[in-house]
Amino acid sequence: MKSTVLYSQHKILEASFGDFGGYTMPLWYKSAKEEHLNVLTNVGLFDTSHMALFSVKGDDAFDLLQEAFTRDLHSIPFGKCVYGLFLNDSGFVVDDALIYVVELNNYMVVVNAGMSDKVINHLRGLNYSNYLVVDYSDKLGKIDVQGPLSIKLVEKIWGNELFDVFPYFSFKGSFLGGDITFKGEPILISRSGYTGEFGFELFVKKEIAEELWTTLMDEGAEFGAQPCGLAARDSLRVGAGLPLSHQDIGGWIFSNTPWQFAITTNKELFVGKNALVNGTSYTYPYVGFDLRKLHSGVTGDVFFDNKKIGSVLSCVTEVSLKREEGKILSLNSPELPEGSKVKGLVAGFIKCDIPVALGSLIILKDGKRELKVEVVDNIRGNRTARKSIKHIRSLK
Repeated sequence: MKSTVLYSQHKILEASFGDFGGYTMPLWYKSAKEEHLNVLTNVGLFDTSHMALFSVKGDDAFDLLQEAFTRDLHSIPFGKCVYGLFLNDSGFVVDDALIYVVELNNYMVVVNAGMSDKVINHLRGLNYSNYLVVDYSDKLGKIDVQGPLSIKLVEKIWGNELFDVFPYFSFKGSFLGGDITFKGEPILISRSGYTGEFGFELFVKKEIAEELWTTLMDEGAEFGAQPCGLAARDSLRVGAGLPLSHQDIGGWIFSNTPWQFAITTNKELFVGKNALVNGTSYTYPYVGFDLRKLHSGVTGDVFFDNKKIGSVLSCVTEVSLKREEGKILSLNSPELPEGSKVKGLVAGFIKCDIPVALGSLIILKDGKRELKVEVVDNIRGNRTARKSIKHIRSLK
């Protein structure tokens, strides 16, 4: 089992550990619930150094990725990144990814933990030869700084001017060299994340990752910065409506999902496109009526009108939710009554064999517990990820 470059820091902070993607990772520190809520109100720090990353450069780099990726890279300017999928010929998800457009025929690809070899081999199966892949997996430190006060933390370290113009899904700098540095070493700062909340992802050389972590912890203390584990990351991403690769998407045809934005439908050709019309499953978000969830490690089934219609993909307690007069509200909802106690609601994703109408009440079963939940189009409202820098700076 691998560990990240920040493992010793997690030990010092007395994290509770678990295995994820072939890595020993912090699941939580003091409380996964507190960590989740702190990202909505202050700032949380996540070690995401387990994520895999490689570059693709050369005369064929654009054509290769344009054919392999589900998004149209023609429309992505330099200095921006884009979320999409790598599919196989059957329309199954090899992995999801962020592609960073550095310059013409120069790209950085971030995929999930342990997936670089598989995705690189997938690319090498296409008919291109004039490109070079460099795998940086396990050679970098990656820290996600997430939450509305993340702007105050990064501006404290790098100054305000760098962030005056910094749109969502854009990035500045490079971990290979450039003018943006930390302790004299180059850094890439990306305005992105996996929580649905405003924040940044930081990429640095492995050698300075620990110093970056401790600096963020120390300088972030006045903003309520807390270390956050994978449990909070999981509940936050579910609330944000984001899939976990190889759980919510994976070895079946990608069709009829909440994530169809990952496909550029008018793109003439990409691997797996022709197979997508054969998809027969339907994926939906859901929210329950209390905080109870299905038992961990147990496969859940979905029932509607007493008939089994599918399976449970993700099931978490989204601790920032509550129901109020028939509405699903979050901790940050303006309609939430002052002083209202938020205990959380079960939420996640289901994959069904038949279409199910929005608002339908269905039953989740795992052999030990039955939960009534509602099919919804949005789980946690009032998210901040796409808010402008000006708006975030105005928050108290």
